[in-house]
Amino acid sequence: MSNNFSGFDDLTSHLNKMSKAAQELDGDNEIPMADLLTDSFISKNTSCQSLDEFFEKSGFDVSSEEAFAAIPDEDMDRFVSQNSNFNTWTDMLGTATQEYVAKKLGF
Repeated sequence: MSNNFSGFDDLTSHLNKMSKAAQELDGDNEIPMADLLTDSFISKNTSCQSLDEFFEKSGFDVSSEEAFAAIPDEDMDRFVSQNSNFNTWTDMLGTATQEYVAKKLGF
């Protein structure tokens, strides 16, 4: 963590913000996919510039949660391994989640 604090008050304020963010993340949370797979994350880890472009390139029907859930895991994993820095969809989501949590906690 590379934060510069000018005094104890700044440090205390930062720690309080981190504590509040940690409490918000505690327990079961549903994070919108667009919040996890941001344009920045997608452009850094795929040849696409956005999540919409990534899914459009896949050719999968992602028009609803039901349609998305119906995509066979092996098909999604194959697409991800061929079009991203990840071997599987689970790996991609895991890394995105780690980055999301780190950002929320202020790292």
